[in-house]
Amino acid sequence: HLFGAISDLLDYYCTATNMTSMSPSPFSNNRSTILSTLELLRDLVDNADNQSIFLSVPNSLLHRLVSLLWVPRLGPDSLEYVDPVYTVVSRVSTLKLLNGYDATIDFELRDKSVELLIRLTNLSPDVKKRLGRCWVPFKNGDNGSIRRASRSNNNELNITKQDAKEGNTGGVRGYLTMRPNARLYESLVPMLSTKVGRNDASQLASRLLANLALVPENRVGMLYIEKKILELSCLDAHVACNGILNQIHG
Repeated sequence: HLFGAISDLLDYYCTATNMTSMSPSPFSNNRSTILSTLELLRDLVDNADNQSIFLSVPNSLLHRLVSLLWVPRLGPDSLEYVDPVYTVVSRVSTLKLLNGYDATIDFELRDKSVELLIRLTNLSPDVKKRLGRCWVPFKNGDNGSIRRASRSNNNELNITKQDAKEGNTGGVRGYLTMRPNARLYESLVPMLSTKVGRNDASQLASRLLANLALVPENRVGMLYIEKKILELSCLDAHVACNGILNQIHG
């Protein structure tokens, strides 16, 4: 029940803060609730008595945490989306445009989510493997898609008992594929060179990638991340490519 409630809460927040939405976010005022939830989960994972429970953390919750790695930052110093249909844009600060990633990311949500994902992946190789793979959710009542996926001979599909149970209890169904979790890796790459948030934000990203690199199932994802790091070092002279790769591969 706890996992289901938290997954629904994070799902609603991620949907409400979607930058492609044309309507105002009904949940952005409760951002502090999400931060408090992440802190609660962190404290629960740190308690040794609860670690056996978090070994079975649902796939949906893992991937909701991934969604929080790239949430638009709100406030006067952010580059917010403005709907031109309802608002006249008189001018845009060029400094905001030049800041790019660091000006648009909600670094508090990002840092707390990565910190929690590090703790969860420390628990077992299974959590590392599931986080590193792409998870595809089904909508409520989409039993036909689940049956078709279960009957498919495509080796990329893997319907687990946990996913089925998750769908029956929490209203969210999904399955893991053998494809790497591109959204996770794409969110961590710019964090390796970020200058906002915690002082050790780039180290947090490296630690999470190092955890993922420990299981062979994430090899394709790690090859992808190495390519992106090399590209990043070519664009930013301050990025120590060798140092980052050494941190990831130990």
